Amino acid sequence: MLGKRRRSLALLYSALAATTFLAGCGNDTVAPDPAARDDAAFTHRKPLAALEWNQLALSMIEKHKPNQQAALRGMAYLTLAQFGAADAAQRQAPKPIATLGAIAGASAVVLAYLYPADAAAFDAEVRTREAALAPGRQAGFRAGESLGRAVGAKAVALARSDRFDAPWTGTVPSGPGIWFSSTVPPTPPALPMLGLVEPFFMSSGNQFRPAAPPA
Repeated sequence: MLGKRRRSLALLYSALAATTFLAGCGNDTVAPDPAARDDAAFTHRKPLAALEWNQLALSMIEKHKPNQQAALRGMAYLTLAQFGAADAAQRQAPKPIATLGAIAGASAVVLAYLYPADAAAFDAEVRTREAALAPGRQAGFRAGESLGRAVGAKAVALARSDRFDAPWTGTVPSGPGIWFSSTVPPTPPALPMLGLVEPFFMSSGNQFRPAAPPA
């Protein structure tokens, strides 16, 4: 499972590197396609879609106030889904408007998983972005959105299996030099399962952990 996870992420980043390299190797002697020029001009007039959705995600963090580990985990999966959706759209439907739709679809799916109480608001945000487009561009946006939602669902499946929400069934150890809660009643340990969360690239959460301190 760990190897498969790392390979999937590595393939995504390799695809991005290849796309960037090929984009810089175009033949300058070929006359530009007017439609491509129009799409490029449209893209440059729009703010970066991923940044807009990330700003929405930050507003959700301010609203719901998750702990910092949960907030950072959510942003990681959101960014992973956005990248995967944009990469898939550029390969399957190479139009800037499809990429915008793909990022929107992926973002809405991941944000709905992270903040289910606001799921309707995320879907409404997607529809608002579609409605703001010229009628001739809406079909391309929806095609990208469908692709992005599929990629977002894969990111959510990855998140559901990372053990972040695994229940803790252990007990607090006791002894000299070991943490204990002096409150009444005792405060439970914070995020006791965090060390068992499946990492993106490391083999395990304790791969680089230093030795225990001197007694």
